[in-house]
Amino acid sequence: MSSAAEICVAEFMREMWLTCFRYKISSADIAFRCDATVDDLIDVIEEKSRRYIPVIYALNKIDAISIEELDLLYR
Repeated sequence: MSSAAEICVAEFMREMWLTCFRYKISSADIAFRCDATVDDLIDVIEEKSRRYIPVIYALNKIDAISIEELDLLYR
């Protein structure tokens, strides 16, 4: 393995360790069977406490706002 790849792996392991530390996971065997990111690990950790719900935005009096404000709402 090249030194650049070793540095990349070391940084990834450090991020994983910090994430586990933040969630008070002190002893765990973590295995990745895909190209996972830190965000993927957090999603798995918080799977039971995080719920995604559908949202409907209703805009009233659409002619009272400018196009720029509409763009901000759309984002």
